[in-house]
Amino acid sequence: MDFCQFLKTKRKEKNMSLQSLAEKLHYTKQYIYYMEQGQNKPFQSYEKLKQLADALELNKEDEYKLYSLACGNDGVPADIIHILIKNKKLHQEIREKFAGEEV
Repeated sequence: MDFCQFLKTKRKEKNMSLQSLAEKLHYTKQYIYYMEQGQNKPFQSYEKLKQLADALELNKEDEYKLYSLACGNDGVPADIIHILIKNKKLHQEIREKFAGEEV
C-alpha cells in the first residue's frame, strides 16, 4: 500500500469527507483529493504529518506507517528526523554504533 491508498483508506474508515479533513488541516478539498490521487506529494514535515495523523485519529502503528509511507522507499521518515533534531545525544550514539561502517 502506498501513501495515497493509505490516506484514502484511513479517511474513509473514519467516515470523513475530503472537505472535513481539508478543514482540519487548513488545506483545500482539492489539495487533499490530489494527494489521495498521487498528484500532490505527501506532506514531508513532521508537524503536518502529525496533524494528519491526529485528524485521522490514527493509532501509533498506523501513525508510524503514515510517516514511513510519506517519505517513500529512499527517505528517512519525518518522525525519525524529528527525533534526531530534538535529541542531539543520539547523534553521538549513532556515530559510535556505526563507526567504521561505510555510509
